[in-house]
Amino acid sequence: MGVITEQIEDLEGTLQERTDKANQAFDETLDNQSKVQRADFIFPNWEPYKNYNKGII
Repeated sequence: MGVITEQIEDLEGTLQERTDKANQAFDETLDNQSKVQRADFIFPNWEPYKNYNKGII
């Protein structure tokens, strides 16, 4: 919405800033958890736009 209303002039920079902040918050959260690691969020057999749960449920 901010792009349409011209409140955001640098879309790529704004998106990168938001991504960096989200990654920092994620890393800080993981640092405070002993049972959860970044590897727990990697799904090598995931294919975009395909039902990941097909055949499981």
